[in-house]
Amino acid sequence: MKIYIFCHIGAKRPSGGVKILFEYAQALRECGWDASILIPGAHLYPSDCPKDYKPGWFETNVPVYDDIRVVTKDDIVVMHEEGIWCYEHIALYRPRMLMINQGLTSSIMNNVGMNITYDYAKRVYDECEAVITISEAIAEGVETIFGVDKSKIYTIKNPVDEFFHPEVKENNILVMNKQPDNPAAVMLLKIIDSRYEGWQIKHIRNMTLSEVAYQMSKAKIFLFLCSALGEGSSLPPVEAALSGCKVIGYTGVGSGDYFKEPLFTEIAYNDIGGFVKAIDKEVDHSKLIEPLSTHEIYQKSIAALRAERSRDNFTRIVGQVFGEIING
Repeated sequence: MKIYIFCHIGAKRPSGGVKILFEYAQALRECGWDASILIPGAHLYPSDCPKDYKPGWFETNVPVYDDIRVVTKDDIVVMHEEGIWCYEHIALYRPRMLMINQGLTSSIMNNVGMNITYDYAKRVYDECEAVITISEAIAEGVETIFGVDKSKIYTIKNPVDEFFHPEVKENNILVMNKQPDNPAAVMLLKIIDSRYEGWQIKHIRNMTLSEVAYQMSKAKIFLFLCSALGEGSSLPPVEAALSGCKVIGYTGVGSGDYFKEPLFTEIAYNDIGGFVKAIDKEVDHSKLIEPLSTHEIYQKSIAALRAERSRDNFTRIVGQVFGEIING
């Protein structure tokens, strides 16, 4: 028996969702299963990914296959919700089918331009043996929207790389803007560019993980502007909090599980005034106290978050969940 994690796209741009699929494959391999990544072959959908395809923004030794015809009825294929357009092609080989859901709207909205209907998506969820979600909020949404029985739903929170730690802090505000055309986001960025004298505004754009980790380690404040609907349970806010930043931003669908004070301040979607007020507060605080990472209440919160999101904990839970699913 082999386990294939179906990676819906041969993504060469940084994508947290793709990285997590590789994390699952790696964790399963560490638990003793023969797990690999499976990407769509050119015969299914245009792809310029060679057989030795690896993303360029993180290190991985997980094997990658680019032809779904390697699948047999003795295998398990773990779909991603953005890859359900390929479900019927893979189902022809009659493997056991599971699902990983990272964001509710992706099941219909982001399937590589395919015309995915709600009925089709619901049928895929019905026919999968189990659905693995990345937050309690996503799990509840899967149950409500697609009618998946609660007994089939598991939640495994995504791990965070161990190299996210605070360094000597500078007056930097680090911005991750995932909605550059949103008028509220444009206005907010214009405001902060001129409002905070003595502070540098820096943006995460096309960086490697090590570059992101360095910028987070130096910043005092991290602003996260995500989609109100499409976002699952994003890792960058967690990475920023573990790096000693005060995180201010939107939660999307799935991040509300962890977006709590004192490490995180949640802002209502498009609430520019709320954003500015929260930033003002942190800028004022930084004039009076040392960075958050030096205070006991924050250190305890960071330690708890780090333990929950460690790779060892992720691997342990993946092993437990897949063992239960596979062995019935």
